[in-house]
Amino acid sequence: MNEVAELSPMKDPVILFGIAGISLTILFYLSALAKEWLNKNASTVTTGTINSAGAISNPVVGIYDLCGDPNISADEKVLGTIFSKVLKSTVYPPRCNVLFLYCKIGADGKIENTSASLGEIIDASAASIAIVATENIGNHYIQTGKRGPHSRTNLVMTTNRNGPVFMRFFEKLFNAMNAGEPMTAAWSRLAPQIAGMEHKDCPGTIFSAELGDITFRN
Repeated sequence: MNEVAELSPMKDPVILFGIAGISLTILFYLSALAKEWLNKNASTVTTGTINSAGAISNPVVGIYDLCGDPNISADEKVLGTIFSKVLKSTVYPPRCNVLFLYCKIGADGKIENTSASLGEIIDASAASIAIVATENIGNHYIQTGKRGPHSRTNLVMTTNRNGPVFMRFFEKLFNAMNAGEPMTAAWSRLAPQIAGMEHKDCPGTIFSAELGDITFRN
């Protein structure tokens, strides 16, 4: 049976940070508490490791919801049939190998409901594959890219989900990767990069393959 875990929010440090007039000494102490809490909780999640050949063993998928995207429930059901462990959070990025990020990005490149940049979210998750699963305008992605770098990852940015086609595409992609086909090869096969070719069976996305050939090994 596939495991679905809801990551619980940090309580005391967040509440205490909101107290007005708090001294710097206490702030530093609380900051240390927050870091200790995050490190402790991150260490309890075991993600798959990527070997020198680019194969991720027993990959973990994470869902990070910053906008209440109505597609999450349906997406999660499909992901649960592909990955043995699904982590969900609305508080902080789950530690995972494949991150599905649901967020709205403004014209200035800022992500709504967080002070973190896209790069900071990706780095916090430690994901090798990051997918912005909420539709955003292409130019907004360009602007968010200017707000700071991130560790190398295969990054997918969605401009048009094309209804149920979105998850059907990624289901085919991940199943191919589970069978040993590299991500870039599977992507090119499912969405041939031919000028002027219509892709009715594909979502509208921008794919930046910074890590290149990644496969899954279960």
